[in-house]
Amino acid sequence: MRRSILRRARVVPAAMVVSVVLALVVGPALPAGASVTWVTTEVGTTLGVGGYAGLDQISCVSTTFCVGAGTYRDVASTYQIFASMWNGATWSDQELAATLNLGGAGDVNGVSCGSPTLCVVTGYYKDASSVYHPYAALWNGTSWSAQEIAGSLNANGSGDAYHASCVGTSFCAVVGEFDNPTTGEHAYVTTWNGVTWSAHALTTTTGTSYANSLSCASATYCLAGGQYTDASSQQHAYVSVWNGVGWNDQEVAASLNVGGSAAVQSLECLSATFCDAGGYYSDGSNHQQAFIGLWNGAAWSYSEVGAALNVGHDAKVSSVSCLSSSMCVGAGTYTDSHSKQQGFATVLQGSGWNDQPLVTSLNAGGAVDIYGATCLNADECMVVGQYSDAATHYQAFQSVWNGQGWTDQEELGALNAGGDASILSLSCLSPGFCAEAQYYTDASNHGHTLAALTMTDQSPLIVTPSSTTGFAGHTWTMAVSGGTGSGSVSLTVAGLGCSLVGTTLSANQATTCSVTATKAASGIFNAATSAPATVDVLHIHQSRLSITNRQRHVLVGARVVVKVKGGSGPGVVSFHVRGRGCTMKGDRLRDRLATRCVVVARKASSPVYYAKNSLGVTFVFSAKK
Repeated sequence: MRRSILRRARVVPAAMVVSVVLALVVGPALPAGASVTWVTTEVGTTLGVGGYAGLDQISCVSTTFCVGAGTYRDVASTYQIFASMWNGATWSDQELAATLNLGGAGDVNGVSCGSPTLCVVTGYYKDASSVYHPYAALWNGTSWSAQEIAGSLNANGSGDAYHASCVGTSFCAVVGEFDNPTTGEHAYVTTWNGVTWSAHALTTTTGTSYANSLSCASATYCLAGGQYTDASSQQHAYVSVWNGVGWNDQEVAASLNVGGSAAVQSLECLSATFCDAGGYYSDGSNHQQAFIGLWNGAAWSYSEVGAALNVGHDAKVSSVSCLSSSMCVGAGTYTDSHSKQQGFATVLQGSGWNDQPLVTSLNAGGAVDIYGATCLNADECMVVGQYSDAATHYQAFQSVWNGQGWTDQEELGALNAGGDASILSLSCLSPGFCAEAQYYTDASNHGHTLAALTMTDQSPLIVTPSSTTGFAGHTWTMAVSGGTGSGSVSLTVAGLGCSLVGTTLSANQATTCSVTATKAASGIFNAATSAPATVDVLHIHQSRLSITNRQRHVLVGARVVVKVKGGSGPGVVSFHVRGRGCTMKGDRLRDRLATRCVVVARKASSPVYYAKNSLGVTFVFSAKK
């Protein structure tokens, strides 16, 4: 019994070679609608020496803590379980459940983190006797520990765990199914209270059942969901409600399911008074239709969605996400008039659902899988999955909602030469931070798995003083504050005569210096550049400039060499003279008349100094006696 509830099984080649990839790729618009940079890191490479590693699920609680989990192929060609953890700077891989999975056939179906000190990874493993068991691997903030769950129920040894939900630091729940000796496959849920796991069988009817969806709003309120079969072999959708003490099963979408084939495929609870469920039911013509149910704390209300699109009569909702009771998104698949499977999304805004197709222009092969949907505000939603192109190769996609419509974009296309790519899981905390579990195959049909994170902007980077004035020849100490992450900080300066050594700015002339700081990219943070800080550098006043001639009474016709001292800098000295008949040639004064000549020396400006004038000096020219 290896039920693949929500994801298509990937084809793993017999032999693979994997390599480490660390690259920046430009992704589509995040829900905000602008181009977003993603940083993708191939993970599992240190473990997957047999040539294959694949992340299946990912969960983040902050920009510095995420957990992705999946399987890898070891040197003995068996499949082992691993987790890859993000600490804000790097991903690190670790094998999980190694002492349990002695039969070498492990799998991951669910990952959930309630805090950086509580995460759970769930799925199944095969023991040394080739018996399958569900397991839970718990992270306690320091290390991982894995154990079988629901062992007392799984008497026939063919159990699985499909979904997990953790809240806070001491509560998790896991749902799945076990093989009942009498009724066959049967749903269960098990809860973790910080010390032990407690398993409980759900839908204790005479028929089969499974639970494949789960959401906990708190340690005292959870919803599990799936399908059960009654004594008449009719299949029904159900949820089971956790109140902190026990579980209460109830059928959902019964009024819709007149054809007797329904299931819950996805759940989300924001609180005890608001949850949403998505799935499918069979109408009176035995056509499979998609539905979404909303819970208000007292009763469910149901809506058929995608009806106008589903002319091929095979639709379902695979993923739901809500911000409030009036803003939700659901995503799933339907069958068109050519019996091709297509993707669609439906958005609740106010009181009505708005259905729109997804990736129809890309999905020439007519096969779509939806693996995740999320909304961050009324204008920001995202759906991820895979589609089949004209060559029936699977391609990864993201579709983005901008408040009015969806924009579809293929992802990993340049990498996916082997024709099998998908985005298998999505975890978003804000428009600026999302994480994805991605997969593709290369031209040699080698499989690669990527942990993708959106790069986000740093906090503003500031250089101080931001604006100041001073004089040439002085120095200024420039300081940098702000920014985010561990990237190195560098300073650059622009301006004629400006120099920057470390954080010390100087200028050898009057000018304007512009200093800019750059903090390098690190972790999920883009590189940041500050606004330029400007320093207006002014001229310095020269020292006193004086005419030093002591003999200032001369005869008419004599030539007087005007002598100057003082001033500063390399500026050229020139002279200005006033008086009838007075002339200057260079530094020589002459007058052919008996008169008075007033001479002023001027030392020109230079890159550092202002121009400087001396005081006027009077030379008296007298006639010969």
